[in-house]
Amino acid sequence: MLHQGGEPSRLARKARRRKPRRLVARDVSGSMEPYADALLRFAHAAVRVAPFNVEVFTLGTRLTRVTRELRQRDPDAALKAAGAAIPDWSGGTRLGDSLQGVPGSVGQRGAARGAVAVLCSDGWERGDPALLGEQVARLARLAHTVIW
Repeated sequence: MLHQGGEPSRLARKARRRKPRRLVARDVSGSMEPYADALLRFAHAAVRVAPFNVEVFTLGTRLTRVTRELRQRDPDAALKAAGAAIPDWSGGTRLGDSLQGVPGSVGQRGAARGAVAVLCSDGWERGDPALLGEQVARLARLAHTVIW
């Protein structure tokens, strides 16, 4: 205020930096097979729009990261590469076991921390339902939002 002759002035503040959220997970079990193509195309489009802010995992009997395969420009080639990378396609569903690996998977410590976790699944569980409940609660504590 001394610099301006005692008159109050506006404080200079930086605008709050917006940090994009990350993480998309989808179910590839047999019960979700009719929706598999549409959901993988959705994941491909999300990866193409924000390649470094979206992580795509598939849930089945285990967790598989398919982000790298979906970064290809051609959607058909990307879906073919993702299909080849998923060993449990149209297999059973063990969502609780699969969700255990999400937060620290693939060398990305805290992959789910602060993320928007989009779980594209019908919730059909062949494993322990109590484990699924624990893992979804854990994911909800770590993630910014869980959308199922």
